Amino acid sequence: MSTSKIKSGLKWNGLNQVLTQVSIFVGSVILARILSPNEFGTVAMVTIISSFALMFLDIGFSQAMIQKSSISVRLISTVFWLNNGIGLLFATLFFLCSPLIASFYGIPDLLGLSRVISISFILGSLPQIPRVLLTRELNFKYLAIVNMISVPVSYIIGIVLAYRGAGLWSIISQILISGTLTTVLYWLKVKWRPLFHCNVKDIYEIWNYSINTFLNQFLEYWSRYLGSFLLGKSIGAFELGIYNRSITFVSLPVRNFSQVISSTIFPILAKSINEKEDVRLRYLKMSKLQSFFIAPMMAGLFWLADEVVLLFLGDHWADMIDILKLLSVLGIISSNFALNDTTISSQGEAKLLFRFGIFEKGMVVIGTIVGIQYGLYGIVYARLITSTLLLVPKYYLFQKVIGISTYVQLKNLTPSFLYSLLMLLVLNLFDQYFQIQNQYLYFATNIIVGVLTYFCVASIFKDDILKTIVANLLKKK
Repeated sequence: MSTSKIKSGLKWNGLNQVLTQVSIFVGSVILARILSPNEFGTVAMVTIISSFALMFLDIGFSQAMIQKSSISVRLISTVFWLNNGIGLLFATLFFLCSPLIASFYGIPDLLGLSRVISISFILGSLPQIPRVLLTRELNFKYLAIVNMISVPVSYIIGIVLAYRGAGLWSIISQILISGTLTTVLYWLKVKWRPLFHCNVKDIYEIWNYSINTFLNQFLEYWSRYLGSFLLGKSIGAFELGIYNRSITFVSLPVRNFSQVISSTIFPILAKSINEKEDVRLRYLKMSKLQSFFIAPMMAGLFWLADEVVLLFLGDHWADMIDILKLLSVLGIISSNFALNDTTISSQGEAKLLFRFGIFEKGMVVIGTIVGIQYGLYGIVYARLITSTLLLVPKYYLFQKVIGISTYVQLKNLTPSFLYSLLMLLVLNLFDQYFQIQNQYLYFATNIIVGVLTYFCVASIFKDDILKTIVANLLKKK
C-alpha cells in the first residue's frame, strides 16, 4: 500500500473530522444554549435504546467485507437485502414498542419521540453497502464530502427549529435529516445496484469475522452506554443530559481524531496482513501522531473546563464543569485504546478481540453498576478507575498479537504527555502572574499561550511528528 494513499486518506479524513466536528461543536453549543439539560437527557433516553437496536442492522458484515481481500457481487447483494430487511423489521418493532419505552421511563413524551426515531433504522441500513464500497476503493474524499454536507446542513435546520420553539424535536430532526442526506448522497455516487439475490449461504465466508466483530461491538455498547441507561432510569433526564453532553465534549477530540486514524488505517493494514513489520511501523507512527494532538487537547480541556461550559453553554450547564474535568483525564488514559483494537482487528483477529472484550467490558459493566450507587460522580469515577486498570492487559494483548512491547508502546506516547504537563505548568504560572478577570480574554489568552508553549516544547525536544508536520507544510508552499 503506497504512502501517497495513506497521506491522501489521512488528509481527507482529517479535513472531514475537522469540519464536521466544528459543525457538531458549534451546532451543539447553540442548541445547548437554547435547550435545557432536561431536554437533551429526554432525547438521550430514546437514542440510547435505538443505538442498541441499530447494532443489529449490520452484525459486523460491513467491517468484514472491508477487511476481506475480495468479495463477490452475490455476497454484496445478500448483505444488502439482509441489512435492509432487518432495518425494516426493527423500525416496525421499535414503533410498536414505543408505549413500553415511555412506560419504562415514566415520561409520556417519549411515546411520540420513539415512534419518530424508528425511521432511523431504515436510514441506518440503506447507506451501509455504499459506505463499504467507497471505503474499499479508499475513496475517503467522497466519504468526507458527504459528512461535510450532511452534518452542518442538519444542524442548521435543527437550530432554526429550536429557535422557533420546537424544543427537543429540533434534536430529533437534526438526527433524521443528517441520516437522510447521508443516504441520498452515498447512493448518488455509487453505481452498484443490488441483484435480486439473497442467499444466506453467501454469508458463510465472512461469518466468523463478522459475528466476532458484532459481539465485540455488543459488549462495547453496554460498557459505553450502561451508565447513561442507568442514569436515565434511576436518577433522571437532567443528570443524563449533563453526563451525555460531557461525554460529547470529550469525544469530539478523542473519539473523532481516533476515527480519522482508525478509518484510514484499517483498510490499509488489512491489505498488509502478511507484512507484520510494516504493520508495526505504521502503527507506531499513527499512535504517536494521534497522541501528539489528543494529549494537549485533553489537558487544555481540563484547564479551561469552567470557561468552556460557562461561556459556550451557559450557567444552566454549570453542573457539567467537574464532570468534564474528570472525563478529560479519562480521554488521555483511553486515547489509544481504539487504535489498538483497530490494528488487531485489521489482522483478522476479531475472535481474539471479542474474547478479550468479555473481560474488558465485563470490568467496565461491573464498575458502572457499582458506581451508579453513588450517582453521577460514581459513574464517572468508575470509568476512570476501570480504564486505568485496563491499561496493562490491553497493551499486553497488543504485544502478543502485533509484537510491540508494552514498554515501546508507552515510550511512543511519553513525549506528548510530557509536553502537555509542561504546557499546564506554564499556564499555571501565567495564571498566577497575570490574573486576568475577563472570562473571554482569559479563555483566548490561555489557548494562545498553551498552543505556543506546546509547540515550543516539542520543537526544543526535536519531536519527529512536529518535524513531519513542518516539512509537509513547507513542501506545499
